[in-house]
Amino acid sequence: MSITGNKRKHEGKMAKKRQAKAARKSKYASLAGTSKKGKVQRRQSKKKGASSHKHAHLMANCGNAGCTRCNGIN
Repeated sequence: MSITGNKRKHEGKMAKKRQAKAARKSKYASLAGTSKKGKVQRRQSKKKGASSHKHAHLMANCGNAGCTRCNGIN
């Protein structure tokens, strides 16, 4: 085969590959947001409500050897 023949063959293969990848991408995009896990987690977090104690250090000594607040480590 000549150089142009090889190039044409390669371009054809690459076009098919691009087409297949685009089809796969659109397939996965259509599935986005349909998982059961995400729905369950959203429902549970809504039921629980937002916590005002997130990242709060509520106890005087938590017992964690690496805690910077309890052990004065900087």
